[in-house]
Amino acid sequence: MDLADREKLEKFALERLTATADDEEQWSFCFRTEGSVGLFYCPWSETEDWEFDGETKGLDLPWSAERLDRISRGDDDPIHEELQQWRRAKCRKAVALIEELPDSATASAKFNRVAAATSSV
Repeated sequence: MDLADREKLEKFALERLTATADDEEQWSFCFRTEGSVGLFYCPWSETEDWEFDGETKGLDLPWSAERLDRISRGDDDPIHEELQQWRRAKCRKAVALIEELPDSATASAKFNRVAAATSSV
């Protein structure tokens, strides 16, 4: 990195840190300063213990219609791979619902770590 770029980045970082110096949240400069971008996320690691509750409506699942029907009726339980797919689909749905909330509600959701850009492991 050349010296000019380094100086620009240092100035930018100091501006952000100074703007939120009195905030209790130590990372507030990431989402409370001009130009910041907020992302919701749902860490896959937090879904590992979710038990299948039978909810499949509105989830983007790669299951065939026949397989979905058998699972929905309770004739079959999801296998391990399907359970992982279901958990991730639930995560994506939660993120989509939060993104539809008004700005005041999304600020609360950020602190609750309920969701944004879902990441894969």
